[in-house]
Amino acid sequence: MIRAKSEVQDELESMNQNLEELVEERTLALQKQIEDSKTLQEKLIQKEKMAIVGELVPGFAHDINTPVGVAVTANSFVKRKISKVKDQIESGSLKKSAIEMCLSELEESTNIIEKNLQ
Repeated sequence: MIRAKSEVQDELESMNQNLEELVEERTLALQKQIEDSKTLQEKLIQKEKMAIVGELVPGFAHDINTPVGVAVTANSFVKRKISKVKDQIESGSLKKSAIEMCLSELEESTNIIEKNLQ
């Protein structure tokens, strides 16, 4: 009977050891799954942020490019006007009415440039 009790105790200790090892293995597996889930969640959040940025960028680009484009166009007009007036001065064909019209157009153009750059 003593021997049987000793065998049962040995068997219980062996089963307990196996159970502890199994619990340890499953705990490690669960910890890895939790870490993997957190990593995946972080990647998904980052992708979502990038998607939102991707949706916003075209709007921002349009909001910036449109007034800048208008300002560039108005500036080109001013340069052409100045060149035309210089040519008229050199040829001696510049008239007071042309100067007045040119000043009015330049004023309007500079107002457009200022408004769009603000």
